[in-house]
Amino acid sequence: MANMGQDQRVKQSKEKDYESIPPRHGFVDMKEEMQKEVVDICRISYKKQQDGECKYFKDMAIFIKTELDKKFQGSFHVIVGK
Repeated sequence: MANMGQDQRVKQSKEKDYESIPPRHGFVDMKEEMQKEVVDICRISYKKQQDGECKYFKDMAIFIKTELDKKFQGSFHVIVGK
């Protein structure tokens, strides 16, 4: 078999269906509409992490908190991790 060069390799697609990933969360005292918006923000954060924009869980938490502060009033505590 011939030696394949860098430019001849077939790229694998790492596309994920982020909508099918079920959210996992603890106690929530938000309205259901607000929960859906928060889950959407978290999915955007996960996409950024997969794309390399948010390298650490801390970066994801900061992104989510700043987005929540922009959209909603109040104080939010965001923890991202395993």
